[in-house]
Amino acid sequence: MLAVPCLLFLSCAATATHGSPGPQGSLSPAALPSPEGDDARLPPDGAKRLPSSIDCEPEPPCEDCLVFKGEKARHVGILDKEVIRPIIRSHVPEVRACYNALLATHPDAAGKVMIKFGITASGSVATSCLVSSELHDQSVEGCIVDLPFSWTFPKPDGGGWVLVSYPFVFAPR
Repeated sequence: MLAVPCLLFLSCAATATHGSPGPQGSLSPAALPSPEGDDARLPPDGAKRLPSSIDCEPEPPCEDCLVFKGEKARHVGILDKEVIRPIIRSHVPEVRACYNALLATHPDAAGKVMIKFGITASGSVATSCLVSSELHDQSVEGCIVDLPFSWTFPKPDGGGWVLVSYPFVFAPR
């Protein structure tokens, strides 16, 4: 069984935010590039992989976190969770295939895998990394983390990046 729980966002339609979450869930404006110039192609801090790893880099400290609303929020991408969720769910069979490979050798394997991926201004996924995993199997975790690179989303409103954290919960059938 694969449970598909709620979707966690660092940017959403109601409140666009910059960067990575801080203590109160707000985000740092310095962490997300402006949609103008070459920096628009670089992922925000906390969204990239560690060298030679599938693990996410640590999120930067956020003592000066701010939430941007209204006119200032136009510098980040915005995609409503109701747009993103069905696209992810359409790829659940692929995610399940990664997990099924583990079940062949470990029939009792179960747990949650949390990934984070970045949707660019064009709607493609340009970064994906492992936030946490209870499966403790690098092959399966790598398979799951690499899947979003082939997924396509609508272009975010306002241009810029949208970061998505998504948990997949696995249990044998």
